[in-house]
Amino acid sequence: MTASLISANDVAGAFEALKAARPRVHAVVNSVAETFAANVMLALGITPSMTSNPEEVADFATGADALVVNLGTLDAGRREAITRLVDSAGHRPWVLDPTFVDRSPLRCDFAAGLIGRRPTILRANPAELAALGRGEASLPALAARWNTVLTVTEAVDQVASGERLDRVANGHELMSRVTASGCALGAVMAAFAAVDPDPHDAAVAALVTYGVAGEIAGRAAKGPGSFQAAFLDALYALSPDAVASGARILEVQD
Repeated sequence: MTASLISANDVAGAFEALKAARPRVHAVVNSVAETFAANVMLALGITPSMTSNPEEVADFATGADALVVNLGTLDAGRREAITRLVDSAGHRPWVLDPTFVDRSPLRCDFAAGLIGRRPTILRANPAELAALGRGEASLPALAARWNTVLTVTEAVDQVASGERLDRVANGHELMSRVTASGCALGAVMAAFAAVDPDPHDAAVAALVTYGVAGEIAGRAAKGPGSFQAAFLDALYALSPDAVASGARILEVQD
């Protein structure tokens, strides 16, 4: 594996580009996540749109800079909306978050079809990745098979593509106690992919930015309720210097 090609200063530069560009992201996400995901985007200066109406998503996609698809709520209407949204992606980067594919064969099969459409970034947890990988444990091998930037979120996040593998150690334990944290992260990844031509770097920058804000919020919070508010405040107040100084991109050992 190639050593990391992205530095803390590179991440800070990507963050500055995001704040300057104010990209628009259209998100079809879990119904319980819509408000929080939209608020996370707004806190970072991203313009969200959230409709999951199959008759509208193509129109919203044409005005977006990036798209995110989350399978958390997968009724028939959302399956149709997701299909139409991906059909309309064109040159736009899009992120796939295959939520709970390890719990439902129907969901896993639908996600496999979407992976065949080559998402720019695929974000999954280890259980979801195991279901989709069908026995393949190598992140670089799966990233190559699917021709995507593969991001696995856990205690130490991993980003794989081609010959590159990065690990990001930012974050706080309370992030897992707030519903929609993962859904919102997918939207942030999409926004970074809209402003950074290298989707691998975009994924790393999103993880660092999100994790640094989580650490800042964790120091102020007393529990999940206060953490949610503190996290939005931390994202809103985040500076490039804070991102650079807080970044923990780990060296990958061969």
